[in-house]
Parts: sequence; C-alpha cells; structure tokens
Amino acid sequence: MRKLLIVEHDEPLRNALVEQFRRQFDLTVCGDGETALELMHTLCPDAVILDLMLPVKDGLCVLEEARDFLPPAILCLSDFFSPYMFQTLQDLGVGHSLRKPCYPRVVAGHILRLLDHVPDPNNLDGQAKVARLLLELRFNAKADGYRYLKVAIPLFAQDPQQRVCKELYVTIAELCGAGNWNQVERSVRSAIEQAWKAESPLWQEYFPGVTEPPTGKTFISRIALMLNDL
Repeated sequence: MRKLLIVEHDEPLRNALVEQFRRQFDLTVCGDGETALELMHTLCPDAVILDLMLPVKDGLCVLEEARDFLPPAILCLSDFFSPYMFQTLQDLGVGHSLRKPCYPRVVAGHILRLLDHVPDPNNLDGQAKVARLLLELRFNAKADGYRYLKVAIPLFAQDPQQRVCKELYVTIAELCGAGNWNQVERSVRSAIEQAWKAESPLWQEYFPGVTEPPTGKTFISRIALMLNDL
C-alpha cells in the first residue's frame, strides 16, 4: 500500500482528509511543519498533502528544507496564493495546488492523478527499486556515487561472483562515462559516507549492528541480495 503523508493544521479538514484516504493509503498525519519535515525524512512517503500555512515552519520552508528528499507526488493547500508562491511551488516540483476551502474528494482526485505518473513500488525494475531504496537511505540523488550504485547493484545481483573493484566498477566506469574504476570507487564511498551521516533509521534495518559506514563492496553485495525482496 502506498504511503501518504497528510500535513494539515486545520483539524476538521485534517480529519475529513483522513476519512477520505484511510482505505486507499498507509496514512501518516501531522499538523505542523517541523513534524512534517521529520516525517518526510523518516517515512519517505509516496505522496504528501501539504498545508502551506503551518505553525513552527510554514509549508514553503518545509519544501525548501526537504528539497533533496521530496516525495514524487505533492499537493499543496492554502487560503491564499500569490504569483511568487505559485512560481516557487513550481520550481520545487509541486504537482498541484488547491485553494481552500476545498472538498476532500477533489483533493483525492488530484492526488490519484499525480500518482498515476509515479511508478508503483510493487512493480519496479531493478534500477528503480535501487533508486527508491537509496533515496530512503538519504543518498543525494545528484551525487555521482548515487548514479553509479543505481546501475551497479542490479548488475551485481545478476552475477554476484564478479569482483567489485576490478570487474564491476570497470563496467560501471564504461557504462556511466566515469574516468576509471578508481573514480567510481571513490564516488561510491563518498556517497555512502554522506548518506550514513544523514542517519536514516533504515540503515539499521538493512545493516543491523553496523556502527560505521559499510564499504562499497559490502553495501553493494548486501543490497543486491535483498533486491528481489524490495
């Protein structure tokens, strides 16, 4: 079941949205921006309904601070929209905005339309599954190491007997236009270390008991073994 985060300060509307979506999604609900930001980090929802007029942090602040791990489907709600706000929302990748008051069934229609363009996590190819997992572990999608891992892990799953540095990384360098396997190794190591520092709770789920960033070889082999179950 897909995960939906509802961030709405107005309690009656929040309750109405919960009633509208509770049979269709795995729901998480909150009413302030600080909590919303934390939940986007930890839950990695497929979609979010975001009230822009929130206490603690407003919706625009939430979007700005969550820029690197925003869900693929975002619907914003507000009593007021200015031209500047519309442009900012568009730049941040917001799929649609609705002015309040609005009917929950209308909100539902727009969320479902936005999700029509998002691949179902239960029906993804290898690279898409890996990309989703990497983002949940808070890898930077703009980093070279993220790009290399997205290709390397499915390839290793096909042939787990290959040597990571001297065979797999050589292949990745050729496929992704990297200089050589050493560059791939350095980029992968850097990406893992940076994601580790972001402290996603999923690290302990996938690497239980590990107290420092895994090596590229360990990370790739572990995730490749799990690929069919993702």
